[in-house]
Amino acid sequence: MQLDRRSKISLAVVLALSLPGIAWIVYLGGGTSAGSINLFYVPIITAAIFLGDMPGIAVAMVAALFTLIIPHDVKTGTPTSLQDVVLLASFFYGIAVLSARLSAQFQMRAAELASLLEVSRTISAALRLDEVLNAVAQKSAEILDVRACVILLFDQSREILEYGASWGLSPRYLEKYPLPLVASRLDQQCLQGKAVAVADARFDPIFPHREKAVEEGLVSVLCVPLVKAYQTMGVMRLYTDRRHKFTASEHRLVWGLASIASLAIENARLYDDIRKNYWETVRALTRSMEAKDPYMLGHAERVTSYSLRLAQQLRISAQEIEALQFGAILHDIGKIGVADHLIASRMTASVTEQTLIHLHPLIGKSIVEPVEFLREAARVIASHHERWDGTGYPEGLTGEQIPLLARVVAIANVFDHLTTPGPDRRALSHEEALSALRDEAGRAFDPSLVEAFIASFGEEAASVPAGAS
Repeated sequence: MQLDRRSKISLAVVLALSLPGIAWIVYLGGGTSAGSINLFYVPIITAAIFLGDMPGIAVAMVAALFTLIIPHDVKTGTPTSLQDVVLLASFFYGIAVLSARLSAQFQMRAAELASLLEVSRTISAALRLDEVLNAVAQKSAEILDVRACVILLFDQSREILEYGASWGLSPRYLEKYPLPLVASRLDQQCLQGKAVAVADARFDPIFPHREKAVEEGLVSVLCVPLVKAYQTMGVMRLYTDRRHKFTASEHRLVWGLASIASLAIENARLYDDIRKNYWETVRALTRSMEAKDPYMLGHAERVTSYSLRLAQQLRISAQEIEALQFGAILHDIGKIGVADHLIASRMTASVTEQTLIHLHPLIGKSIVEPVEFLREAARVIASHHERWDGTGYPEGLTGEQIPLLARVVAIANVFDHLTTPGPDRRALSHEEALSALRDEAGRAFDPSLVEAFIASFGEEAASVPAGAS
């Protein structure tokens, strides 16, 4: 158990005061020949466990000195022989050292378990494979206090190791991946199911690309396989920047981390499979809706593509990307609840009919909101027809009241309408459509997002005239 400095000082004082008290009890009990002599073990063991080796030994030696002045038998006055004192001192010393070492072992195992629990909790909060791998690499490097960590995934069909995630390695070093398995004896041995340690990667021929290890400042390496249910998923490598012999404790900890990582990778892959199945189901649903109107065929997928183009320019998080992707593909799902003839005759619809049409974002939100992982996508669906100046529908939100992802989809949605021919309109070129978006920046659209969208078209954007915002 770890104590703070103040607690250690307090405990040391208590133990120091307890020794003469125990000596007095031993004296009253009849001398060192009586069973009360065993009371000295209490402060010795306590000091060794809570204060460490040296304090435990110090208490043991002081206890031995007290036995020197206590008679062997108080009634007869027989003194304790030097031989008995030495024997007791040896016992006291052995108990102190043994208690301290056992305590250290227990504390080390407890720290290992706490570390594994921390990693398990961190990883369990992540579902996407890239998030899982990054969390494992970072936590492994931090817990083992090493320079860097990399996780490589094994592609059995191509016999290569693909980059999964890393912590503490430069982009230049990572350029060597993917790595053919035939080029790495280290990974060949590791994938056979055993941990492989390299004392100095700069000179050991078993390590691939030794010159890169020199450039990166990597020295010792420990490589362990990632295995789940007899299936080898890849390897995890840990690097130090100085010669280091990995201890048995470190080996145990690395194997524990590798086991957690393997399970997490399998779960993340299952999640990705489920997500892909959901995605294909959603795509099929939107296609079936669009099949009723040849002019709308492919609209949802194009809006999704344009939305992701803008998202890449904005560098939003992976979690937001997922919500955007589903929100964009499903942005018109609410039209299921609107009669086909109303949608087709939008330009000539009455006020009442227009009101019904304007309800489709809310209908779409109500359809997908019960699905837990589509909660964020539901906000996109509900607000993709809002306008920056507050004249949109269904709620009349203004500016940044409109969710960011909904603002992204609004731009992508209009851009696709402008560049796709309809029964009463021609398709604009990209340059013309981008110019039209810029004209509406500050009224219909978030001005900063319009500029980012235009910038995402690269050279095409150069010919777009600057407009009022």
